[in-house]
Amino acid sequence: MRPLLYTVYTVLGALALFPIALVGLVHALTAPAPATVKAPEDLPVTRFTLTPSGGVNVQGWFMPGAPERGGVLLLHGVRANRLAMIARMRFLNEAGYSVAAIDFRAHGESTGDKITFGQEESADAAAALSFMREKLPGRKIAVIGQSLGGAAALLGQGPITADAFVLESVYPDIDRAIDDRLTAPFGPLGHLVTPALLVVGRTMTGLDPAFLRPIDRIEKLRAPVFVISGVRDPNTHIDEARELFARAPEPKAFWAVEGVGHEDIYFRTNAEYRERILGFFGEHL
Repeated sequence: MRPLLYTVYTVLGALALFPIALVGLVHALTAPAPATVKAPEDLPVTRFTLTPSGGVNVQGWFMPGAPERGGVLLLHGVRANRLAMIARMRFLNEAGYSVAAIDFRAHGESTGDKITFGQEESADAAAALSFMREKLPGRKIAVIGQSLGGAAALLGQGPITADAFVLESVYPDIDRAIDDRLTAPFGPLGHLVTPALLVVGRTMTGLDPAFLRPIDRIEKLRAPVFVISGVRDPNTHIDEARELFARAPEPKAFWAVEGVGHEDIYFRTNAEYRERILGFFGEHL
């Protein structure tokens, strides 16, 4: 009889702790990721501040390029900041492009009280593109969005009005994004937790899963798009990336990067990344 009671008490205890664990997980996923962000001394950036919706201050860097070239807006991934984009800033600027990089709200040196996986960061992306349009009137501007950055470029009032898009490791919808991140460590048990986590997350933060669907917004693009994803990415499975790509209108290109997971693809591929990105921009900017 006692083993049965222990089992019952264990199950009841787990059930009682489950809501607390969900609340803690939502806090961990949406908590701000502040950091001191300092440019290398040899990187001649100009700092700027944006004030998009939500009463936040968004910090960024700008580097001018050749007068005949367009510009590239760089949007980092979740829990990163514009430091993650320095290597891209260098090779793009060396190729003549003007470049800008921002810290999304609740990241780096920008203000903000929570991470929203693109729902509110979309306003930051739109404000940064407007800044680039003012700095480079009449010139074409592309965006490279990594993970969260790519989602932010697609969400909001619609995709931002860039002239070309590079979308790296972008989730198709928040349901699968959460499910992938839970099943990777917990296996099939993760499938059971995902629906509850989404409900608790919406109650606590106002995040709307129906809104967080880049796969629906990519259909609205009116500019060339280059979708890139790692074949071994556990957070955005390669078949999900292919599905996202399938919904994009032409002209479009796809690169399934062998041996790479949910990480900075540039640092795993270097010369090939530079060649492919500059080739894409050379054709479309």
